[in-house]
Amino acid sequence: MGFRRLLTAFLQTNYCLYRPSAVALANVLSDLPFSASRVFLFDIVVYFLSGLHRSAGAFWTYHLLNYVCFLCMQGLFRTLGLLCSKFQSAFRLAVFFIPNMYAFGHLSL
Repeated sequence: MGFRRLLTAFLQTNYCLYRPSAVALANVLSDLPFSASRVFLFDIVVYFLSGLHRSAGAFWTYHLLNYVCFLCMQGLFRTLGLLCSKFQSAFRLAVFFIPNMYAFGHLSL
């Protein structure tokens, strides 16, 4: 959810039109087709240009792991965006968390 839509979502939850969990779930479900196609195109290019093993099972395993990692990172960024009221504070939290997750093994790229 973008920072511009936070005010709308906040007003809708104050008016009790929608639950916040319903808004978050709807955003995730509406982004799934677009993110799936984007990750699929990226995986085709990277997998075959890097010369990895050319079999269907290996490619789909690679795609599944990349897609799950993409969804996890998207969830982390959405969470940081919902926790912070300004872009600068969310960006600072992301700059803190991403290198630390990579350095301490929680994010293996």
